[in-house]
Amino acid sequence: SKYAVSRNFYITSFSIIAGAFLFSALFFVNDYFKFKSEIKHDLVVNNELIEQKIVDSFFYTKLIMSYVGRQIANHGDYKDYKFIESVLNSYRMPSDGLMSWSVLSWVDEKNHVVVSRRFGHLRQKVDLSTRGYLKDSRQHPETIQINRPVFGAISGIYNIPIAYGVTNT
Repeated sequence: SKYAVSRNFYITSFSIIAGAFLFSALFFVNDYFKFKSEIKHDLVVNNELIEQKIVDSFFYTKLIMSYVGRQIANHGDYKDYKFIESVLNSYRMPSDGLMSWSVLSWVDEKNHVVVSRRFGHLRQKVDLSTRGYLKDSRQHPETIQINRPVFGAISGIYNIPIAYGVTNT
């Protein structure tokens, strides 16, 4: 009987400890998967927010380029560099500071930068004939053409070059 009580005590104690351990393990496993699911959900939501911000930025870019291009096309003189400079300087900076427009430029038909928003009318033209997106902007006017990131020929900063072909029609 002392032996039976002692044995029952050990079995009961072991059962309680094993049950508590099992319950704790299930609780932690459940909590881990719930936490993992919440992280995955947060990543998906933040990814969608980032994607939307990028899409909005490119949409805003197209609007600005369309505005600038239409004003120059309506003016009719693609070599009136003073007018082009004033148009390039007339756009409104985005309030969130995401897009840097300090490098907005006008490229002539020979793929030379002739006007830069930052430096105005350039006396010494900058050759961009190696940039394929300029050819694409002529083939597909009034659409934005995006190139891989490069160091800007004028700005010297790492940027994503975007071209917009302007026509007089």
